[in-house]
Amino acid sequence: MRQSYRIIYNSLTNYGAAFIQGIVGFFLIAYIVRSIGKDAYGVVLLVITALSVVEVLGMGLSKAVMKHVAEQQARLNIGLVNVIVSSSSWWFLFLGVLGTAVTCLIGYNFQSFVSNMPSEYVSDGKISMYIMAGSIAPCLVFDVFKGVLQAEQRYDLVNLIGVSRSLFRMLATAIYFEVFEASIVAVVAIYAIAHVIERILYALLSFKVVVGLSVSLKDITWRGLHMVIGLAMFIMVASVAGILITHVLKYVVARELGPADVTHLGVILLLAGFVNQLVRSFVNVLVPVASKYQGLENTVVNQKLLVYGTKYAAIIVLATAGMTMPLLSNILELWMGPDFRSLWPLGCL
Repeated sequence: MRQSYRIIYNSLTNYGAAFIQGIVGFFLIAYIVRSIGKDAYGVVLLVITALSVVEVLGMGLSKAVMKHVAEQQARLNIGLVNVIVSSSSWWFLFLGVLGTAVTCLIGYNFQSFVSNMPSEYVSDGKISMYIMAGSIAPCLVFDVFKGVLQAEQRYDLVNLIGVSRSLFRMLATAIYFEVFEASIVAVVAIYAIAHVIERILYALLSFKVVVGLSVSLKDITWRGLHMVIGLAMFIMVASVAGILITHVLKYVVARELGPADVTHLGVILLLAGFVNQLVRSFVNVLVPVASKYQGLENTVVNQKLLVYGTKYAAIIVLATAGMTMPLLSNILELWMGPDFRSLWPLGCL
């Protein structure tokens, strides 16, 4: 497929996946909140924050893998690709084990972190944190292979897996709630299982797509670690502001105001994340293309990508913000109910 057609194709699959996952997410959150209540869903948001932080960090790490794998694939250097993937996997495993330990510690002291937590939710919150802790290491390790698929510009596969995860989570939640009982632990367990399965599928498809791809101890080198960690740490530092705003802030709100207000915050952040995803759906497909031409030392194409990418991204930003903001109060009321209509100024911000 020609490179220009590949960009268009990947952008369309990104937008299709963003809309499907957005619609599923909107319906699922409304369904869960009505089933377990605003306070209980606030506890769910606090628990899944642990994996959300890992996802932000994993996204940065997988982008570093994507950049270097795309460059080496353009040079037909599969040997160095294996070094990058193997070295990254062990680095991600170390961070995953560290993240698991921290999450278990938060779970053990769950009530101390959230002083306004109703007593009936403390036990479920602790159990849920332990469940989430078990999913962190595999999710972070297999994020390496998401970067591999993106380096191959196979966003169609990445999006197919993401949509499947969203649909699985929606169906599993609805079936469990109808057959058994709606609970915080059930929501968190289904969330964790869906994300682990998603990451495993990344790995399986990577080995199908990339001929000669392998992961082994002998391919772990300081060169591979240096290539990935340098860029990954830069991206992770740039992600810290996002983590503080979207995730740590939930604990501050829960401690000062209560779990119900965490739900309010979560709804606004979901809307903001959806609009942000529409912008990134186009921008993200350009990254492996730019890395490919950087590997080929073709600066002319990358200059064109920079100019056209910036122009079209600006158009998308203005269009999505312009269409969303005037209708936001009505969207919130229709989606979550009249109690959420007053949140529209925060949504606009």
